[in-house]
Amino acid sequence: MYSPFCQFAPSPQQKVSHGRPRHAADVEGRQNGIDRDLVGFLARYKRVPITYAGGVSDYGDIELISYLSDNNMDFTVGSCLDLFGGNLSYERIVKRITTR
Repeated sequence: MYSPFCQFAPSPQQKVSHGRPRHAADVEGRQNGIDRDLVGFLARYKRVPITYAGGVSDYGDIELISYLSDNNMDFTVGSCLDLFGGNLSYERIVKRITTR
């Protein structure tokens, strides 16, 4: 079945790490920072909404996603939130999102 999103999948020659395609799940939940290369790669596709998830560890990572994507990419955060024992304030994240 054809999907218009198939054209966005990296070719076998692109974005391969340890013999397999790269995926943000490789850094998810570890709070060790985002995959900058993957954010940059995904940021090239401005025709479809993209949400990056995985590895956010501080507010700098959130700003880097915004910078690398020219403010065209959403993000999710999970274990780094104070609600789940992390060091990022849920209230501050909500405020950032609602004031943009």
